[in-house]
Amino acid sequence: MRHLRLRSLLLFLVITPCAIAVSFAVHVAWEKRQSAGEADSLVRLSSLAVVIGDLLHQTQRERGTSSVYLSSHGAKFEQKLREQRLLTDGVRVRFFETVESQRGTWPAHVIAVLELAVTSLRDIEARRRQISALEIEPVEEMAYYTEVNERLLESLGALVINTTDASLRGTATAYLYFLRAKEKTGLERAQAANVFGTGHFGAGQLALIAGLIATENAYLDVFQRFAPPAVLDAFERRSAGPAVAEVRHMEEVLLSREGSFGIDSAVWYGTMTKKIDLLKEVEDLLATHVTEGAGQAADRTRALAWGAVWLAVVFLLGAILATLALVRSIVLPLAGLSRAADALASHREPEAVPFSGPREVQELTAAFVRLVFWVRSLAAASEPPVGRTSAVRLSSRR
Repeated sequence: MRHLRLRSLLLFLVITPCAIAVSFAVHVAWEKRQSAGEADSLVRLSSLAVVIGDLLHQTQRERGTSSVYLSSHGAKFEQKLREQRLLTDGVRVRFFETVESQRGTWPAHVIAVLELAVTSLRDIEARRRQISALEIEPVEEMAYYTEVNERLLESLGALVINTTDASLRGTATAYLYFLRAKEKTGLERAQAANVFGTGHFGAGQLALIAGLIATENAYLDVFQRFAPPAVLDAFERRSAGPAVAEVRHMEEVLLSREGSFGIDSAVWYGTMTKKIDLLKEVEDLLATHVTEGAGQAADRTRALAWGAVWLAVVFLLGAILATLALVRSIVLPLAGLSRAADALASHREPEAVPFSGPREVQELTAAFVRLVFWVRSLAAASEPPVGRTSAVRLSSRR
């Protein structure tokens, strides 16, 4: 490094650590920029999750309506079934469109699970024709819709696992388990409608319904651990409603007898639907929290990302300006001394030497001026003065 000029050496010594620091700042900014992409993913997750929840609600209703229709051998719910299918199709199309528009944004494992749900839903028309023609047993019909709903829940589970924001993951988990509990409630509605419609339990049906009730409660326990306080409050208020109490009474009758229940399947379906509609209100509130939470998380992440980018830019500009100022404060005074020395060596009048820069440079300038005066005083003592004596002028600039 002895061959380097002082300017180059100073630039190297100052810029190297600054470049390292700036590189670190740029790295942080890049990571935050990637986080901004993850924030957009959170927003997409929330929109798709809400569509899945809405579709689940409609397929659950269609499952229960179809169960009553089949159990009554087509005597009940024919018009209601047609109306319900139209409602299901409206959300089903929205689900297909959302999945297609976001296909390139999700990881491969999420797309694979979503494709399973899409495939199951595409088979729904064939099943509907069998139900309308009474060519399928209620147990088979319920199995099909339950499989469809399970695929939708698996899709939502894949989305929740893909959630990177810690503050949103708890609410998303509560949403997933609430929908799982609601799915068990919907399946209980369909199974019990079949029992009330036929007047007796099928093989294993009593244990199945009891298991559904137990599983629903287990999922609700998980939901209550993760749900926001406002959602919990809404859930508790709706759980105290008369429809929920009436369903509980019907469940006690159902589980305590082998037959002769004295409950019409349509009455059961209507009462249970009131309870599920109350759950849907809680679901909508929870979905709002998921959507708003995703938006807030995205805003936070974008703000951090841009903050890191601007920090890197400011730090880079500051490092450049500080480096130039440091080099200027040292190199310019030394360059003035060098020019003055060259002028003296050439027997020319030197320019004013700038008295500026760091203390050491100022001390060197003062020492140089003293040296010049001393040399000239020696010369003046040994030789007669001829003309005007040159002298180094000290500039007052600081």
